Amino acid sequence: ATGQLSAPLGLRGSGTKLYVGDVDNLVTIDVPTQMAVRSAALPGELISGFFPVPSIISDVAVDSTGAVYATSITGNKVWKFATPTTAGNTGATLGLNSVLKAPAGILVDGTKLVVTDGGPLTTQGSTGNVWTLNLADGLGAAKLGTFTAKFGGVEKDGTSYLVAVGADKTVYKVDGTSGAQTVAYNFGNVGAQSLGDLGWNPATRTVAV
Repeated sequence: ATGQLSAPLGLRGSGTKLYVGDVDNLVTIDVPTQMAVRSAALPGELISGFFPVPSIISDVAVDSTGAVYATSITGNKVWKFATPTTAGNTGATLGLNSVLKAPAGILVDGTKLVVTDGGPLTTQGSTGNVWTLNLADGLGAAKLGTFTAKFGGVEKDGTSYLVAVGADKTVYKVDGTSGAQTVAYNFGNVGAQSLGDLGWNPATRTVAV
C-alpha cells in the first residue's frame, strides 16, 4: 500500500483499517491484506481568491459508524466521507466551516468534532484555536478557551485534549471544559525541531510525534 501514496499527511487507525490523507484523496488501507482504496479527489481551492491549489487533507478522524472526517488545510473545511472503503467515494463538506483557518488536526469525541487550526495561511505570524463542532452537521462551532497557537494534531486524554504546537516543540494538555492549558511534554528537550501530528496510546500513556 505504501507505494500507492504520494504525499501522506494525517493518519488514523480504526480496527484493521488505516485512513490516510494523501494530498486531495482519502486513502483507506486494509492492514491485513495491505490493499488500498482511494477516494475521488477533492475539488481544488483558491488561496486569497486567486491562486489555485489542491484541497490538501491535513488530518483524519473516524466515528463509530466508520465514516471518516478530514480537514482541508488549504480549503478551511471539514469533509465527511460516509463510505471510505468504497473506491472512488466522494466527500461532502460538513457544516459551514468558514470560522476555520488552515485546520490542522481533527478528532471525534462523542457527539463532537474537535478541530485545531493555525490561522490564515497567507498571514505571517497568524495563530489559531481549538474548536468544537457538532459531529452530526458540523455546525455550532465554538472556541475552547483562549489558548491560541499554530496548532498541529489533537488527541483525547480523559476529559482533556492533547494538542501539538510546532513552534514550541511542545504537546499541551487543554482542559475539555475550560480550555485552560498546561505543558504535557516539551519535545524540544529531546532534540525535536518542530511538531506536526501526534499519536496517543492511553493504555501506556505514551505520546508520539
